[in-house]
Amino acid sequence: MTLAILAGGEGSRLGRPKGELYVGRMPILEFLLDRFAWGGDTLLVTAPGRQNPPGWDKFSRQAIDPVGGLGPLRGVLTAVENCLPDGVIIATVDMPRIGNEQIAWIATRGKETHGLGLMLKRQDIEPFPCFVRPQARQTIARHLAEGRNSVRQMSEVGFVTMGPPPQWDPNVWTNVNTPNDWATFLADGA
Repeated sequence: MTLAILAGGEGSRLGRPKGELYVGRMPILEFLLDRFAWGGDTLLVTAPGRQNPPGWDKFSRQAIDPVGGLGPLRGVLTAVENCLPDGVIIATVDMPRIGNEQIAWIATRGKETHGLGLMLKRQDIEPFPCFVRPQARQTIARHLAEGRNSVRQMSEVGFVTMGPPPQWDPNVWTNVNTPNDWATFLADGA
């Protein structure tokens, strides 16, 4: 199984690409890999012109979306096209509170479920982190070709959804989109 981190967005609301952030002196990508403590294959998914962000060399490999500007679903497809046969756990660079507990839980539940993949549902679908099987490739490609770029919509076409464990700290869902979000994350003791 592969662990992929999507880091191809331009970070327009943040004012810079999220893959270029640092937690102290550590690139965010390295920070995330340390948090995830994944012992297997790791894949960094970037976009054209955003390849090789700080910390990229800590990954087993990097895959670059063939077309930029299509959003996270294009990154999901790139991850699926480059994953190992048992599937891919997909996290994003802008959710820095996700850790080993969440990644390990998704990996275990992903293997146990049937369907194209696994997404979590709280009040709404949480598209990341998620688990995707290689068999989802055609469905995802079709959605992109039809202009349906929402990762959440994949929950309607063969993905299993389940609630996360109730003991997970609600802060794991922290999403960094603005300079204020980033400052709050750092101030809270990244």
